[in-house]
Amino acid sequence: MYKKILSISLTAFLASCSSNTVEINGNTYLKNDQGEIVLTNSDIDTLKRNPDILIIDKVMPDNAITVSSEELALISQDSDLFEEKVTGKINTELYIFALKTGSLKSNLERLSQKFSTEDKNIELNYDGVDYYIDEPKVMRSSSLELLVADILNDYPVVTSIY
Repeated sequence: MYKKILSISLTAFLASCSSNTVEINGNTYLKNDQGEIVLTNSDIDTLKRNPDILIIDKVMPDNAITVSSEELALISQDSDLFEEKVTGKINTELYIFALKTGSLKSNLERLSQKFSTEDKNIELNYDGVDYYIDEPKVMRSSSLELLVADILNDYPVVTSIY
């Protein structure tokens, strides 16, 4: 019975040790808490010498954009919002905004940053309680004032645009 318990314990121990390591080119490397392998410059140089191993120095190209899964879902719904995200140019004829889950105040800050220009700095302030937006959506309007009114419509909040 003791041999069986020792055998099971040893097997479990070895299995847990092996799951924290990875073998590359005959060398064993430890994974960190996030499951990543941290390599020294020397390790990378050694791996680069092997023609079967490709080291990618950059994950993102220089002009790439990053989006969260929530942003991706929103820009997938609206071609104008998608174009703004890709080109970085704000549509001045139609006000489009990706309202994200989370803080209403944070969304209003993002809206202010998005539509502020060198000539016109937009500030949206209100005192009091911050509200949680539980459903992301794309908001569209013909003017900034109407866009803000549409966003605030579901909340007992009054703000001014400066």
